[in-house]
Amino acid sequence: SIIFSSKGPAIYDDNYLKLFEKYSEQNTMAFQFSIVTADDSLAKKVEIGVPSPSKRFKYMKTLSDMGYWTILRLRPFIIGITDHTLPELLEKAYNSGASAVSTEFYAVDNRCVGNMREATKNLGKLMGIKDIFKFYTSLSPKERGGYCRLNRQIKERHIKYIYKFCVEHNMVFTCSDPDFKELSMSGNCCGMPPKGMHPTKDMNNWSSNQLTAFLRSEER
Repeated sequence: SIIFSSKGPAIYDDNYLKLFEKYSEQNTMAFQFSIVTADDSLAKKVEIGVPSPSKRFKYMKTLSDMGYWTILRLRPFIIGITDHTLPELLEKAYNSGASAVSTEFYAVDNRCVGNMREATKNLGKLMGIKDIFKFYTSLSPKERGGYCRLNRQIKERHIKYIYKFCVEHNMVFTCSDPDFKELSMSGNCCGMPPKGMHPTKDMNNWSSNQLTAFLRSEER
């Protein structure tokens, strides 16, 4: 199987669409769409220079209608941004034909410098946080070092909301985050179908020698 991961417009080029349509019967390709907010105006500030979420959902719908396995790549989940439109975001993904959701929470690297540090500070402002480095340092488990991932308690209600939505809408939930990975419905954290769920066996040829698959031992 081949998995495409994108938030750009290239895969929507007419030449590519003709190829995707031509080979759709083989059903050996999957498409991830990275979308972290349903708010088009906010997305312009968070993801500069890429198509709006509305356009990305349009791309997703086109490929879903061809019969392809499509995935909402809700990564990173940014608290203060993603949670404000989470219900709308998930509904739009479902209505666009997404079969799965893959999520992971935003993390902050305290060691970043220069332009990356300034970009992180600017993102913090959009999140409504005065000092993003202080915020993440104080709310991240110390044993994880300078790469700060928010603690499990902060993430819990958001993960449960996504998980419940997936259960109710017959979608596959997968988690690439170290917290709540155990809830993944597939041994592939990117949202590929679990074994036996997809009619094409080649869609399950991803590596099972990784943590998510070990947690779902029945897939090994």
